[in-house]
Amino acid sequence: MDNLFVLLTVAFVTMASPGPATLTILGTSMSLGRRAGIAVATGILCGSVFWSVLAAMGTGALMASNVWIVEILRISGVAYLAFLAVKSGLSAFKKEIPPQGITATLSVKAAFLKGLMIHLTNPKAIFLFGSLYAVGVSPEASFIELTMLVVSLAILAAVVFFGYALLFSSSPVARLYVRFRRSIQGVFALIFGSAAIKLAMSRL
Repeated sequence: MDNLFVLLTVAFVTMASPGPATLTILGTSMSLGRRAGIAVATGILCGSVFWSVLAAMGTGALMASNVWIVEILRISGVAYLAFLAVKSGLSAFKKEIPPQGITATLSVKAAFLKGLMIHLTNPKAIFLFGSLYAVGVSPEASFIELTMLVVSLAILAAVVFFGYALLFSSSPVARLYVRFRRSIQGVFALIFGSAAIKLAMSRL
């Protein structure tokens, strides 16, 4: 596939850019530690692979053409982003800081599902992966070429998402989070809330 580098570059910029997925990884990693951060990143990665495989099969374009499916995803995404905004906002108002180790109350399964929900309820992921395959892949592309692109995008997503989880769960960043916890959670609340409003007002 001649344009594989271009497709991966576009995907990298999109995946690494600030958004609900990356912010969820950052917040979870800083507040709950590396284990939870990697778990939520794994959930987001699985969501990315899910949409990527559907796009490779041509299902992404089919879903995008059925407005009611996208509308359900949009409403679900708005509700979940609003939930994250409220949760971050409540955390910002809490003055007390739990001792080290007590903050890690989110199970690996719950963290994984949290990450998975972020991407499965994000209708724009359909258009991201759908556009990559629709614009960058020839209709005559072989099964091997499609598989190579799916695997390459999965590896790229893993590098980005796990990289964020490892970086923001490091000790210096964790100490910084403890010091500025309320401000950071307040910023997260604003960003999640803005994303929810933007998605609610969008016409996909």
